[in-house]
Amino acid sequence: MIINLLEVFVVLSLIAAFGSIGVASIVASRRSVPGSGYLAATFLGCAVWCGAYAAELMSASLDAKVFWAKVAYVGIVIAPPSWLLFAAAHVGLLPSRRITPFLYVIPAATLVFVVLATDVGLVWSQTYIASSGALDMLVVDHGSWFWLHTVYSYACMAAGSTLLILGVVRQVRALTLQAVVMVLAALLPWVTNVLTIFQIVPVYHLDLTPPAFALSILLMLMALWRLEAFEIFPAMVTIAHHTVLREMQDGVVVTDLRGRILSVNEAAQQLLTAKRNVAGELLEDVLTMTDGDGNTRTLEAAAQERDGLHVLIEGHSAAMIEGVVTRLGRVGSWRGYVLVLRDVTEREATTRALRSSEERLRVLFDKSPVAVFVYDADLRVTECNDLLAKLLGISREAFVGSKLTVANASSLLSYCETALRGETSTFDGPFRIEGGEELWLQCRVSPLFSDDGPTGGMCVAWDLTSAKRAEALIERLAFHDTLTGLPNRSLLRDRLRQAIDEAEQGGTSVALGLLDIDRFKTLNEAIGHGTADELLHRLARRFEAVVRRGDTVARVAGDEFAFVLPSMADTAAALRMGEQILGALRETWELGGHTFTVTGSLGLALYPYDGEDAFELLENAERALRRARDAGGDRQQFYDLSMNLEAAERLEIEQGLRTAIAEGQLDVHYEPQISLEDGSVRGVEALVRWHHPERGLLMPASFIAIAEDSGQIGRIGEWVLRQACTQVANCNAKGGSELRVAVNLSPRDLLSGTLPATIADVLAATGLAPHLLEIELTETAVITELEASCRALEHVRDLGVSVVLDDFGTGYASLSHLHGLPIDKVKIDRSFVARCEEDEGAASIVAALVSLAHSLHLRVVAEGIETPGQAKFPRSLGCDEAQGYLISHPAPADSCPAFTCWQRSTVAIGASSWLSSLDV
Repeated sequence: MIINLLEVFVVLSLIAAFGSIGVASIVASRRSVPGSGYLAATFLGCAVWCGAYAAELMSASLDAKVFWAKVAYVGIVIAPPSWLLFAAAHVGLLPSRRITPFLYVIPAATLVFVVLATDVGLVWSQTYIASSGALDMLVVDHGSWFWLHTVYSYACMAAGSTLLILGVVRQVRALTLQAVVMVLAALLPWVTNVLTIFQIVPVYHLDLTPPAFALSILLMLMALWRLEAFEIFPAMVTIAHHTVLREMQDGVVVTDLRGRILSVNEAAQQLLTAKRNVAGELLEDVLTMTDGDGNTRTLEAAAQERDGLHVLIEGHSAAMIEGVVTRLGRVGSWRGYVLVLRDVTEREATTRALRSSEERLRVLFDKSPVAVFVYDADLRVTECNDLLAKLLGISREAFVGSKLTVANASSLLSYCETALRGETSTFDGPFRIEGGEELWLQCRVSPLFSDDGPTGGMCVAWDLTSAKRAEALIERLAFHDTLTGLPNRSLLRDRLRQAIDEAEQGGTSVALGLLDIDRFKTLNEAIGHGTADELLHRLARRFEAVVRRGDTVARVAGDEFAFVLPSMADTAAALRMGEQILGALRETWELGGHTFTVTGSLGLALYPYDGEDAFELLENAERALRRARDAGGDRQQFYDLSMNLEAAERLEIEQGLRTAIAEGQLDVHYEPQISLEDGSVRGVEALVRWHHPERGLLMPASFIAIAEDSGQIGRIGEWVLRQACTQVANCNAKGGSELRVAVNLSPRDLLSGTLPATIADVLAATGLAPHLLEIELTETAVITELEASCRALEHVRDLGVSVVLDDFGTGYASLSHLHGLPIDKVKIDRSFVARCEEDEGAASIVAALVSLAHSLHLRVVAEGIETPGQAKFPRSLGCDEAQGYLISHPAPADSCPAFTCWQRSTVAIGASSWLSSLDV
């Protein structure tokens, strides 16, 4: 066991050493990250420490162990100050280069004392080998300097970690899990070192620090991979640099809000005459900005001024450099600044030459790097150079001699008029001539004088269009994905917060969906990276076509998309939208010579039920995504379990209905309708039932509404109509009777336009006489589309079929529209009949409804009769028919009393006895 423990420590130390080297190489390659060099030095120190400790454990002699222990101190003294300098550089608090070397004074002295040990006992006063179990371990007695260096190292690590935490919180606005993991990973080896030095947790005199480094390296890699604080700005600047800034003639400097330089293009590097890489330095240490009066300006002040700024650069005093500062980001959430520099030495020299000599003006016009034109007191152009003509998109000959108007001078016209009054003015803004594209010009318009006063003016124009477009591109790169053009994670958060704010004000819901393509890595390897990128691009277009206007589709990771869906009515609506999104993904793809299908896992969270803010909603949507992915993919998952169960149950019923008819799961039950005069059977009402294979017998209330929403109600209604007509026609044929059947239809059936034709086809196919069929429709269904409903019902009645108004009294047709409806019978709703015995109000309503219907020559049916008293009152009012559980429960055709009594040629189903008792 002891030998195995030694081997484990050696292996872990070597893993930590090689892992540190790997992390150091990754970090060193990210030169755009401030302080990356110091972070690489930290990990190199860790690599030396862990590797030397592994060699020490494997050495047998005291001299060999002492040698490797001294080598380990090279890494031990380098890591702590390097960590502190990395943290300071990353948060913009890096001390000057003169002070930095002093942080390594104590480590350097410690290293010297270690080399001289034990002759000089300040760090090691004595070394020897002690047996601990079966291990021979190097034991060191420490001197006073060792404790000084230990306190110094712990102070450096604590200060660096504190700075990093504060910096990350300020940058990402929240203490993310990745940031915490990164800091804890950095502190873990040092905490372990404390436990070892003070023998708080002794393990055979083994140093726990290198194994702790193995875990620390793993956690650090995870944090660096996920921590957006190290990804957003360097990635943005790199993309902009390679796509736009590198080819610009103007110098461009990108800084953060604190003025720390994130990147410069080649033109800016030349203007700054800096041979070193200035990324990570403060802008104020590199150049000074002043206004026209020589007052120093900060970046924020410069961004608020419209006029150009003068820029002073050390060692470049002979040149005249102007700058324009623009904020980067959005109002209320600025991300940094963009400083565009231009060497205007030639421009200023040209301007002075033009003022002093008209003859020199003509010579300089064609060679001037700026656009120039001259006009007289009548605003007529007397001269211009080719650069200006090219800028305006017209020939030089056509422009010279023309008069300045709004058409050819646009917004410059008023500045030209100001110059004729002897005033110099500047213009910086959009410029458009008739039929031309919009430019962004910075112009200086000056008057030309003679002894009699102003005789005209001269305009010197600087084209800033490319700089403005560069700013717009940088803005787009900061908030949009370069491959798909969709919003990225940063813009997604803004859109989500906005949707949540609007939902909170309007009392609505917001659905957030996160979609991950199943097994995308395998697919990527199979079809190639280029084809995979094309798949992502086309997939983005499909998603945009599926969602509604006002929804947001974003790409937040390699194969992860996000959907912000405001104004969701309920979970069912979100579920339907999610199914549409997954359906768009499942369609067959033909790309790069490959034909394949793709599936995805979709996690859904609904505001305000699954989160109070954007951050919590994102977290919960990610949890739902993980559950969908863990369940095998190709599905969607709600975060909340109860919502998920409800939605899943609804979806299960909807999908089950699609096969219910084909698999014979639907059945028709019949409820008899008798005459309240003599108890004879007049007919039956057909009621659909579903024999679900897992849930058992389902009543219509549990699936009819879902059938309506999913568009399946038409198939179900036609099946019930055909089945009921067939069974009643067979019953009548056997008993020589005329049993009547009533079938309920959906509002969709009524307004489909095919209802009369469907009924005629069913009657012809089943042989049922038209006068024996009644079509029942609810009062609300008829009134919703009154005119169209009346036309459809007239066609139905022309077939000889009767029309019954169901749930009579629950809507508003009874008073305002009943007279004009093409109906033959009304059914008083069971809610009134059930209360007529104990509720005088309900009894009055029933009496009024019966009287109103009879006055319109309509027959009346009282439904829901369950007690003799409930039957007695409608009978006393002259109500024609009744149905309910008192008479018979709904039953299949082979056991329904109405069918069996007709086949026995009888006229009543046991109703005569209790019916006659009602007269007592």
